[in-house]
Amino acid sequence: MRHKSYPVLSIGFSSILTVFIILSLTVFAMLSVVSAGSDARLTRQAVEQTDAYYNASNQAEEIYAQIDRILYGCFTESGNKQEYLANCRSAFSTEAAIDNASVQYDETGDMPQLSYQASMSGTQVLSVVLSIQYPESTGEKFCCVSVWQTSDTREWNPDTSLPVYGKDSNGSF
Repeated sequence: MRHKSYPVLSIGFSSILTVFIILSLTVFAMLSVVSAGSDARLTRQAVEQTDAYYNASNQAEEIYAQIDRILYGCFTESGNKQEYLANCRSAFSTEAAIDNASVQYDETGDMPQLSYQASMSGTQVLSVVLSIQYPESTGEKFCCVSVWQTSDTREWNPDTSLPVYGKDSNGSF
């Protein structure tokens, strides 16, 4: 009677394949967890940045509304464009503070401009520039928005210390 012999290779191969599959699934699971944590952190940062922008935008719109009321007062007290612009100059001649924001009056262009900033975070502000207009008919605006943008308050310093392929810190090969 002959004994059937089973090859050792087939039992060992299936065990190694099972271990390899389990290790692969474990590695993919860990990568998924790390990726999910990274995505959650990025989402949190995006939410914080969006909240900061909308809070600054709301503050800037409140300042805009107060400036519009001041310009309306200047318009009702004037009879023509020259008187209107003189009233605007006197209303904003010194740096006016509206809602703790400094409003600057600038007459360098053909029409005067008002500028102010609303704080977003420690390093960013929402900058607004308004161009004053004289309304020729009822219903026209007293000013229009020329600039409404976020800007960084800190100076950008590029990191140039990384040596490029084959160069040392002195720039030679």
